[in-house]
Amino acid sequence: MENYTIYNFKNYQFICHTWQRGQSWGHEVHLIENGFDIAQARVRYINRTWEKYAYQSAMYEAVHNRMKFEVEQKTDNYRYTNEVDRLPKGKKAEFEAEVEAKYDELLKFIEKGEN
Repeated sequence: MENYTIYNFKNYQFICHTWQRGQSWGHEVHLIENGFDIAQARVRYINRTWEKYAYQSAMYEAVHNRMKFEVEQKTDNYRYTNEVDRLPKGKKAEFEAEVEAKYDELLKFIEKGEN
């Protein structure tokens, strides 16, 4: 099954694909930023989805995968730069808040489902 859909938002693009194997099917999404594939997500379904529109769950998953990756990068960079094994209390929450603020508009776009 070849079915591609593209959602655009500012400098982000979601390239979405539907796949099917046997009794299951699903959505695969690639999050593109300025032409670079920065995150992917693959969601498997058995019979149907409860999304507002096609690919919504997979789009959320791709953005959250990217957010998790960026928090890990910030954590590793802090540890390396400051030559410490453990982060100070509240530092990881600070990194998570920074990354969440960066992707807040994109998450709102996914919630609304406007293209």
